[in-house]
Amino acid sequence: MEEGEWLTTNGGYPACCGTVTDPIEGNSGCRVRLDIELALDEHQTIVESFGDVGETPEEAVRNSLFNFCQSSLHVVLSDCWQVHDEEQVLREVWTINNRSWQMTIGNFIRKAEHGADIPIPNEIFTTIEKANWSCSTVAAFS
Repeated sequence: MEEGEWLTTNGGYPACCGTVTDPIEGNSGCRVRLDIELALDEHQTIVESFGDVGETPEEAVRNSLFNFCQSSLHVVLSDCWQVHDEEQVLREVWTINNRSWQMTIGNFIRKAEHGADIPIPNEIFTTIEKANWSCSTVAAFS
């Protein structure tokens, strides 16, 4: 498969494609951005980007792909292809603004320089659940 080609299931939707920006070399190595495009149908596409660094362009791409696999891959598999890994995603129905939404929650990924451990706030789920989101905001997460 060549870069920019769409990966499909039986030639239909959803379809997935990945592209990588040209590497930018600097004093601390190389950085790239991996864009994962997910076409839900012919009119709706989600793009999620993963940037990272490495000593070489190949290592930077590998690190970006690792970030995608750790954070979003299992949510995409669950929502788009109905492949649910209970160790990787939590599926719940939330009622927001009197509407029910199927939520698929993946892992919280933290990344910091020099191995710093940044804790996930204890109240993060409560804050998200209690937020008075508009339907357009919720649709981005449904």
